[in-house]
Amino acid sequence: MKAKLLCTCIFIVVLLAVISGCVEDSSENDKTETTVIVVNETEFSQVMEEANTAYVKALISTSQKNVNASTSSIDELVSKLTYVSDTYGENPPEMYVNDKDWKTEIKRAVLIAEHSQEMLEVEGDIEAAHTGLEPMRDLFFSLHERNNVLHMGDYLTIFHMTMEAAIDAASINDTETVTTYIPTLKREWQDV
Repeated sequence: MKAKLLCTCIFIVVLLAVISGCVEDSSENDKTETTVIVVNETEFSQVMEEANTAYVKALISTSQKNVNASTSSIDELVSKLTYVSDTYGENPPEMYVNDKDWKTEIKRAVLIAEHSQEMLEVEGDIEAAHTGLEPMRDLFFSLHERNNVLHMGDYLTIFHMTMEAAIDAASINDTETVTTYIPTLKREWQDV
């Protein structure tokens, strides 16, 4: 009887040893690694400033029908925005980290620039290239406005929108409406 009890105990110990070897200790595998990506805010700001400069140059050169300058500035714009999208699309800088549309908006900016590039280089239509760039101003204005990071260019955009409305009224000789825009234009110009 002692031998049978001893064999049963040994069997249970061996069985427990085998079972415990087959069952993983899940506590080691449950550890979650958190990757912290540090965004270089200075580099981001610099690249965005360079993209904005290229954008302004592209608008000016396309409106002046300067094909060489337009090609150069639009190529630079596409390059800078593609870099921003590739580098910061998944990991936006702090000022845009809570913007659910950040990645989509940056990709849309690249598409706008690429479309303008195609209109110029493939179609040879500098006016379409200029017109194709126009939505980018509104895209970035909207992005900046909803994230409370307005820049000088955004204040110019606000002024520009009011100015266009005043010009539209002036073009139909509606002087009364034009007069109502003057205080707003003065105030918005002060913000610039």
